[in-house]
Amino acid sequence: MRTPVLASLLIGALVAGGPAAAAPVSVTRDDQREVMVTIYNGNLGLVKDLREVRFPSGQSEVQFMDVAALIDPTTVHLKSTTDAPGSQQFVGEDWIDHTPKDERVKIKLGNAFDVVGERTQKDFRKLASNLYEVEWEIALRNHKTEAQTVTVIEPVPGDWQVLSSSHAYEKLQAHTLKYQIPVPKEGATKLAYRVRIRF
Repeated sequence: MRTPVLASLLIGALVAGGPAAAAPVSVTRDDQREVMVTIYNGNLGLVKDLREVRFPSGQSEVQFMDVAALIDPTTVHLKSTTDAPGSQQFVGEDWIDHTPKDERVKIKLGNAFDVVGERTQKDFRKLASNLYEVEWEIALRNHKTEAQTVTVIEPVPGDWQVLSSSHAYEKLQAHTLKYQIPVPKEGATKLAYRVRIRF
């Protein structure tokens, strides 16, 4: 009988200064610090694979190498190891779905609490039975001591056209707008746009 195995991959994240690396960060067996296996009743096993990795500051693409093919790596926990020896600051965790080899995995570590956004519908007009105009305002506040660029993803249903916008935007998909909004340190920025929607 084959025992199903779940993997909990723990990563010690050491953040270094400087720009984000262009090449993906490879996490290999050489980064492995500890492997633990716990076997439970009912033929269930838990593998804990602890690897220590140094990430550049900013956004990084990470490749996990040398992981057994039959392991189901459903969770990732990230901890900072740059604090005092013996103490580890929890950075975040996320679930990972079954992912084929060479595909990307997104890990959400949590929500920023010092960058705040509020979305307000400023206007709504029905122009015809299937034609509407809507105006949105998104107020962004940055309580950090450094300027931040906030990515705003806006869902837009139906066939749509942006009539006016306070900032440049990108049409990511048929129903998605993307904004990159710079917000000054300890400051605020407002994004406003008006869209015509046909259903």
